[in-house]
This record gives sequence, C-alpha cells and structure tokens, in this order.
Amino acid sequence: MDTLIMIKSRIGVGTKVEEGLRLASAMIGMDHMPFIVFLDDGVECLFHKNLSGLIIDYLNTISSLIGIHVLSESMIERGLKLEDINVDATLINIEQLVEMIMECKIIVAF
Repeated sequence: MDTLIMIKSRIGVGTKVEEGLRLASAMIGMDHMPFIVFLDDGVECLFHKNLSGLIIDYLNTISSLIGIHVLSESMIERGLKLEDINVDATLINIEQLVEMIMECKIIVAF
C-alpha cells in the first residue's frame, strides 16, 4: 500500500468525504489497496445516522475488503469508543499514523 486516504471532515455541504470514499472504492476495484484513516471530524462519518445510503455502501465495502483505520486520539476527544461506530474498524494511535504516512508515496485528505 503506497496510498493513504485520510478522511478528516464530517459529512456536510461542501465536504468531499463521499468523493474520498468513491476514490478508495475505485482504487480497490483496480487492485490498488490504499490505507483509509478516519481522524478529526471524519470519525463522525462512521455513524450511520449521519450517512446516506451510498456512503454506507462505500464504507461497508471498504471495511470488508481492506479495512478501515480510526485514529484513537480523535475518538477519545469526542468521547467515543470503537463499539460506538457502525462499521468494522481498527484503532490506531498517532505513532501508527505517522508510520503509515512515512510508508506512502501518495497522501490525500478529504
């Protein structure tokens, strides 16, 4: 994996979260497996009450095929636990995120 897609924004008017998830799905379809990390306000995207049908499909597909990572510090700041989100995800800490960033040639943030 040489690409990291970071989802930092909450879903709303003017955000590009859906495009980021669509990009990740397209990359997977072309056998290019990126890292997907939700951090900052992006962790709120992992709650189905905040999502439309297509985004839920993208998240479930990405989660089941390559996995989703969530920055633990962002979860803690919001008083959330891994059990609170509606998709399978792996918690990572800031050090692990830095390692991912150093591994990747391409980093895209939405």
